[in-house]
Amino acid sequence: MALAEMLARTGRYDAALRCYDDALRLAPGERDAVVGRARTLARARRTGAAIAAYGEWLAAHPTDAEVRRELAAARVAAAPALIPLIGGSRDSDGNATLRFGAAVELAAAGPTRLGVGATREQVRDGVTAIGLEELTLRASARPRSALQIDAEGGATRVDAVGGAGATLTPTGRLRARWRDPMGGPAVDLRARRNVIDASPLLVTNRLVRTEIGAIVELPVATGLKLRGIGRTAALSSSFDVNHRTTIAGVVAVAVTPSVEMSGQMHEIRYSRPSSAGYFAPRLIQIAQAGSYIELETARSIVLAFDLGVGVQRVAQQGAAVGPWRRALRLYSLIAVPLAPGRELRFELDGDDSGVGTESATTAQWRYVSMQLSLRVALP
Repeated sequence: MALAEMLARTGRYDAALRCYDDALRLAPGERDAVVGRARTLARARRTGAAIAAYGEWLAAHPTDAEVRRELAAARVAAAPALIPLIGGSRDSDGNATLRFGAAVELAAAGPTRLGVGATREQVRDGVTAIGLEELTLRASARPRSALQIDAEGGATRVDAVGGAGATLTPTGRLRARWRDPMGGPAVDLRARRNVIDASPLLVTNRLVRTEIGAIVELPVATGLKLRGIGRTAALSSSFDVNHRTTIAGVVAVAVTPSVEMSGQMHEIRYSRPSSAGYFAPRLIQIAQAGSYIELETARSIVLAFDLGVGVQRVAQQGAAVGPWRRALRLYSLIAVPLAPGRELRFELDGDDSGVGTESATTAQWRYVSMQLSLRVALP
């Protein structure tokens, strides 16, 4: 049972369940083995099996208050959920966005959740305003403890503007994450297609990004990891088609279980200049020291911060590399449980090294965005 608990805490759920099964063969009806197995099923997002395991125990031990509370929590996690959200952004060019919408999640067979989401967004620059609507179908599954798959697909509708009619663009995302349950290598594969909505000009020009990428992580010593990052994107607009490639290397050290420090080098290249309204230099190089911190308080409040401080330099198309200047970034997440089945999430994203994104217009471009959402389990 002790081995099973250790395996479960490190995410090796299949091995943990086998240990609990071994324990139950040796000591049938042992409470800690039965309840521990149910908790592991819940951690592995096999919520239906966890509910069944808790229910079987309570059928024979109806006065077990702790198990009754855990069963209630598992039922809340498996229940359909409504997620209203509101968010927006502002950049150094005076562009601003305001987005609101909602999503509904439903439990499906096994460790799978399905959902549908819809958002309405308005993009302004002080003179022009244009709107977008997005509708997506979503699915999230963990077929094995080491593998998680998230997918969504749908379409984005851009309002008619400037004599041009409304348009509908297929969009979607796919992410597959695998991590060796023994603490070995990890692979993160991503693909996405979306309308770039940072400014009215980019939306009017129908700038669409189609991108695939991968992150490969290799442990080389205790607490020391190497990460390789590669991405390639096609940027299509009403005027042209451009290509962007990104390669990066990261050396990361786990200082504590909740704090990671890293050194990073990124190189981004655009194949050609663009007339669509975004900054497309020949070369961008970024060197940063990073820190990732994730904490959970006694009240189950989760605090996560991803920080980067460093320098960057840019080479315009057909020109030499320019001088180094500062490069700063910040992402933070605060998740606050309000009651069983209710969680408030606040996300803040800021960047002063935005030349690596097609939203940027100059090498000095900056932006900040925020989003507030509330997850409510439905009865």
